[in-house]
Amino acid sequence: MATNLALDDRLLEEALRIGGRATKRETVTEALQEYINRRRVRPEARLQEAAAAALRVLIDTSVWSLALRRTAPSHAAVDTLRRLIAGGRATMIGPVRQEVLSGIRDSHAFEQLRDHLASFPDESIVSADYEQAAAYFNVCRAGGLQGSNTDFLICAVCVRHRMPLLTTDADFVRFAALIPVTLHPYSP
Repeated sequence: MATNLALDDRLLEEALRIGGRATKRETVTEALQEYINRRRVRPEARLQEAAAAALRVLIDTSVWSLALRRTAPSHAAVDTLRRLIAGGRATMIGPVRQEVLSGIRDSHAFEQLRDHLASFPDESIVSADYEQAAAYFNVCRAGGLQGSNTDFLICAVCVRHRMPLLTTDADFVRFAALIPVTLHPYSP
């Protein structure tokens, strides 16, 4: 059915960017389907869904590197990582997986670590994440901060998935002053 709607242009553009859909029609159709599905669910199930989404934490390379050292230091971030793993809340993205695996010279050690990391799910990365990462890069550069493309991609994925980032990299603290990335606290 053909329908003409007066939609808020800013909302529609943000939905296009965040949702990664190619057209406005696909974006609106997906949004309507999500709305219908959400309204059909009992309120207590919606609360469980919101709690489950908030439980995942993206783990940055800096924390994995600390945890995987032969003589792992006693560090609050490593202790937090252990708790997140035990609770099934730790997650990663492909570029972090690549950084963690890069530089391992021994093929047996590489395979062991690769197999171990396979138990941690990769969060999806869509075209809109790369675009948002570039926008974050530009915002931070204008604010006098430098960062890597991977750092800003991590931020974009965290924001889209509404999940905090566990990191020991001080750059992310500075980024968080300019962009809406949330950092997961670590404590002993």
